[in-house]
Amino acid sequence: MLIIGAFLNETTGHAICYFDIYDPQFPSYKQRISYEFVISKSTTGLNELTSDSWISQKNGKLVTQTNQLVNFSMYGASGKLLLEVKNVSEFDLRQISPNQLVFLQISEPKSGNI
Repeated sequence: MLIIGAFLNETTGHAICYFDIYDPQFPSYKQRISYEFVISKSTTGLNELTSDSWISQKNGKLVTQTNQLVNFSMYGASGKLLLEVKNVSEFDLRQISPNQLVFLQISEPKSGNI
């Protein structure tokens, strides 16, 4: 597991991290894995969503503005995946306990972009 953390002071950025994976007995055969990190300004809580955001909070649900289908992944404070809902345009926030700290990842189904 690779955990990358930083305090960015509202700074946006972009980075790619590459890993070459190979069997030491066959070093000529390599597979490159890349992870792309795109850091954009975002919210730290639901109370910061604005009316011009691509996602909004309505009637206890997160709803995409144009009914765009997305994947919602909810993680606990330890990083464990707690719930995943795929190809939907809304997420029912009542699935989260009021005193529970969670991280919600929203991504496009095909590309995985956040």
